[in-house]
Amino acid sequence: MEDRHSPLHTDPASAEPVPRVMLGLQITAVAILIGWALHATAAVSALLVAAFFVAVMLAPLDAAVAERTGGRRWLGHIASLLVMLVVLVVLGAGLFFAVQRIAAEFPALGSDPTTQTSADAASAGISQPSGTPAGEQGGAQDGAQGLLSEFELTVEDLASSLIGTLGNVAFTGLQFAGSAVGGVVLVVFLGLMMLVDAPGWHRRIARVAGEERRDKTLQAITVMGRLVRRFVLVRAAMGLVTAALYMIWLWIFGVDLIFVWGILTFLLSFVPNLGSVVSGVLPTVYVFLTKDIGTAIAVAAGLLAIEQVIGNFVDPRVQGRQISISPVVILTGLLLFAWIWGVPGTLLSTPVLIAALVICARIEPLRPVALLLSDRDDYRELDKMLQV
Repeated sequence: MEDRHSPLHTDPASAEPVPRVMLGLQITAVAILIGWALHATAAVSALLVAAFFVAVMLAPLDAAVAERTGGRRWLGHIASLLVMLVVLVVLGAGLFFAVQRIAAEFPALGSDPTTQTSADAASAGISQPSGTPAGEQGGAQDGAQGLLSEFELTVEDLASSLIGTLGNVAFTGLQFAGSAVGGVVLVVFLGLMMLVDAPGWHRRIARVAGEERRDKTLQAITVMGRLVRRFVLVRAAMGLVTAALYMIWLWIFGVDLIFVWGILTFLLSFVPNLGSVVSGVLPTVYVFLTKDIGTAIAVAAGLLAIEQVIGNFVDPRVQGRQISISPVVILTGLLLFAWIWGVPGTLLSTPVLIAALVICARIEPLRPVALLLSDRDDYRELDKMLQV
């Protein structure tokens, strides 16, 4: 008879938690090491990861053009290159136009007579009430003038500070966009080279790991590409909707630079969470500087309402159906990859999370990690979404 108290027999209920705890610690340690390595090699790793996702997204176009042209793969590569160049030119031109207009507009506000504070109007409209002795009138007027002068200086200092800060931010953004051109060109070149060398990698993976593992790897990469394309399309659609609503709301209040705010809102929509904050704060500050505080509050309230509806109700539901990642995980990943890679990390955070989700879902010990990253409630729904 089997002795359940024998050292060779262990109760599964008591023995299972220990391996899971050890596995969790190992996964955490590996994740920390990977994050540290990516941070230490940010100048190279960010470019390689960006190029990989570009190649993955354009792989179906490359293959389709090659197939329709009788196997001429070089035509597929040219088509992919043209798509990359068109997208980059459109986005780059929009960003350059918006940042240049803001950089030119904010410094001019300081010398614009239309931006005088309400304190000027109040001080100019002071009159001496009838029936008051001249001495009392002079003392009261001097006191009122002193208070108004202090208030005027305070508001002017605040406005000047905001103008200078936003002008510097816009100019810095323009400089960053210019310095990023070299990195973007390198990403395009690396992505194109990955597409060119893809068949060779297929053969090498089959030789090293076998055809079955090669097919599973290619399936995982295909799913990654599909989800990343969905993410980009969803972000673009939500960005267009949000930009249109922002422009309509700003037009109601007669705000200038409407197209600039619309372009910025669309471009910043590709930065999860933080992009919507920036695209709402900038026009609000501009309205405060060019109009009055009441209009600025009304504009801010409307933009906040639009962002809450789109960001908290429409966008999560649409994204949840498309990429299956929890909104909390997306925000956490945004902060983490912003530290690892800086500004490029804010753009690459969600695609990297998509890749991690797809990979973990296909490795049995890491499937719990995939479920925690996703917004699904069980493995069946997750496997259906990721085609595992």
